[in-house]
Amino acid sequence: MLFRSELANMIGPNYRSMSNFEFFNLSEPLNPEDQTRVLGTQLQSQPSLVLKHVEDDFLRLIHAIRHRKGRPRLQAQHSLSHLPPEAKPYTYALQVPLERVADVAKQLRSTDLVVDAIELIIDLDILLANKDGLDQSAATFITRQYYMLRRNVKLPVIFHVQGQGLGENGKWSTYFDILFHGLRLAPEYLTLDLSCDHTRAKALMAQKISTKVIGHVFDTEPCDNAWDSPGRFMMLQVAQELGCELVRICQPSLSAEDNVSVQHFIFRAKRSGISIPVIAYNTGRVGRASCFANSVLSPVTHDLLRSGAHTRTEQMLTVQAAQKALYASFALDKLVFGIFGSAVTAAMSPVMHNAAFEFCGMPHVYQTFQSSSLSDLKYLVYSENFGGASISSPFKREILSVLEYVSPEAQAIGAVNTLVPLRSRGLESLVDRNHAGPVAALFGDNTDWIGIHTSIRRHLSPVNAVKSGTTALILGAGGMAQAAVYACLRLGVQTVFIYNRTTENARKLVNQFDGRSFLLHNIDLDRASPS
Repeated sequence: MLFRSELANMIGPNYRSMSNFEFFNLSEPLNPEDQTRVLGTQLQSQPSLVLKHVEDDFLRLIHAIRHRKGRPRLQAQHSLSHLPPEAKPYTYALQVPLERVADVAKQLRSTDLVVDAIELIIDLDILLANKDGLDQSAATFITRQYYMLRRNVKLPVIFHVQGQGLGENGKWSTYFDILFHGLRLAPEYLTLDLSCDHTRAKALMAQKISTKVIGHVFDTEPCDNAWDSPGRFMMLQVAQELGCELVRICQPSLSAEDNVSVQHFIFRAKRSGISIPVIAYNTGRVGRASCFANSVLSPVTHDLLRSGAHTRTEQMLTVQAAQKALYASFALDKLVFGIFGSAVTAAMSPVMHNAAFEFCGMPHVYQTFQSSSLSDLKYLVYSENFGGASISSPFKREILSVLEYVSPEAQAIGAVNTLVPLRSRGLESLVDRNHAGPVAALFGDNTDWIGIHTSIRRHLSPVNAVKSGTTALILGAGGMAQAAVYACLRLGVQTVFIYNRTTENARKLVNQFDGRSFLLHNIDLDRASPS
């Protein structure tokens, strides 16, 4: 009798020799007592949704293989979701060792991580203990753990391989074997040690499709004033010449002065013509001050990974600790947010948002702003500490008249429920959040449709998928109804019925969407400022 692992090891060489990519189909438990929630739905009450996670995992792989740019038609995300983590300030990567995935994956699934990516740490010395190289068993283990992490955490993955003494006993060969295997999984990011042989590095770069490569340097024995040495800048140039999309340089911190030096290094790198994002920080207990100051994919940990962990994770920051440090050092500012409408005093928004701010380590405040006139909005906007507002009835359409910029979704829907202040006249400041200052322009978005779209899609399966004959019924013809129609059209529903108290308003809604198709365009942050 062959066990599953033995069978995988037997057929692995043949399958891998005939393919460029690899998918691991994780089985969902059939025992109702062991079943976990699938996208918020109990499997035992929705048998048709048992394969929902498999569908999501497989479509993600297909999307990566096709290297489609822009937002997939079936995704419901806010306007800036198309931006990668490196394009936004103060993003975080949760470091998860390969050997810990099985222990924490399901717990991570039900945890609010508030990170931007997951870094899968593959330690050569642990993975290949008592082995001469990467065999089929180890390759299958990597694939299984990778997809277990994917199944439970829907975030970009950084595939990182590390090991001591790579130049000894042919470890470089094994290192590249694992990297090429990593490309078969199509992760969003993969790190490349810049001290490697560049001929092999170029071969790796030539084989990748959608994966972004992070040129990586970890200087284990830095010299004095290492951040000021010419060699550090040379590594930036090497990464750029190899075609890396990002570069990451780090070292153990020798003193508090190193944390100042690394900030100077990042500043000089930006001014020296390096066009790719630079990640730079010190490690260790003293180096934590440089980790929260680093702006791109800073390494963080979580309490789930600290249980029974070694000293390294104890010396790492959590997202909450990093955020509190940024606000305490005045790198970011405390802002005031709120919900603006004619009847919002009983809204639950302040309770939810203030709880979220506290959880994330942000000192922001969310309030209610009730008014019968849109003109009162100016008193909020004039405040230099204004962070943004949720727009409620009856102003979702009227507010369009005071906005300089509107997202593609809000334009299509004809209503805005989210107001974002810009601190400059250009859209580039849309990603530079959590800074106080005079408001130069206003940006409007619509997120109502996202909740509707997501709720419907969670319950779609091959049994009840949207087909050419699928219909939808919308009750009402106001701003929320506009969002509901748009959500249905984005899902591919071709026939939508409107039921409303007044025929005139229903007809207006029909005329707004009838015969229209919506091409998805990402927001152009370089768009000229309004005249």
